[in-house]
Amino acid sequence: MTQLVTPTKPDTDNLATAELPAAATENSLTPALATALVSASALALEGCGEGSSGSGGSPSPTPTPLSATQASRFLAQAAIGYSKADINSVVFSGITGWLNSQFGLARPQEFWDFLIANGYDAAANVNTNNGFDAMMWSQLKGSGDILRQRIGLSLLNIWVAGIDGFGASWEPFIMATYLDGLWDNALGNYRAIMDSVSTSVAMSLFLTFLGNLKANPTTGSISDENYARELMQLFTIGLYQLNMDGTQVLSGGNPVPAFTQDDVSQGASVWTGYALGKASNAGGVAVSGLEMSQNSERRAWKEEELRRMLKEIM
Repeated sequence: MTQLVTPTKPDTDNLATAELPAAATENSLTPALATALVSASALALEGCGEGSSGSGGSPSPTPTPLSATQASRFLAQAAIGYSKADINSVVFSGITGWLNSQFGLARPQEFWDFLIANGYDAAANVNTNNGFDAMMWSQLKGSGDILRQRIGLSLLNIWVAGIDGFGASWEPFIMATYLDGLWDNALGNYRAIMDSVSTSVAMSLFLTFLGNLKANPTTGSISDENYARELMQLFTIGLYQLNMDGTQVLSGGNPVPAFTQDDVSQGASVWTGYALGKASNAGGVAVSGLEMSQNSERRAWKEEELRRMLKEIM
């Protein structure tokens, strides 16, 4: 019996209950594809020429209209790319108006849906990165939500997870769910980033906390501290405490650490016990059951019929 690959889009951001694509072969690795929901920090808009509201009952000053040059400079900071029409839109609406219009734009398509729509869930792609480049460029080059695209890429530069670092099957789908989380929530808050990336399969593979075991004082083994350390050092508070002006807090002339090794060890104990959820086995169990039915009935099924039965089961 030919075993078909049917990646199933996860509907949860919980690593322990993430769904997996069905296996292409009996020995194929099929890591969970969990949605990582993340969001963006505030944009810093410099020298844009738009006024702010007054206080204490004073009337707000009338904003000075932007020139095309000022609008272009703003878009160079706030967008992934822009056209003459975008410049005209900023000049006409002002920065606040343009931002509000961008905030209201829905994504044209999710990355996962692009892979499915273009047939990259075919069994031949199980151990390839086919579709990944096309998936990325499909939105970076053609979508109108240019603010979201800029913030999404910025988030990916902060919360780094590289597709070549997974060592798994269906890597484009793993990355697609991770990116969909970044892009879907690019205008949200940083707490959501921490929560969802910290339970995503993409990050669990990239920074190695999938299957992490608790420390064992008897043997002297310790938990994998990779993600616990990077969460603080790279993704949030950094190595050293900072003053409000961004300068380092000093003690005796030396910078004050933002966290200790004990903080890392305690954090590592949190990221233990994570595994692929039971739902991840559904695809393989379904295929095995159909194979036994096929053998008992001594018959062969056409591909279309098999796909229909798998869809009903899943």
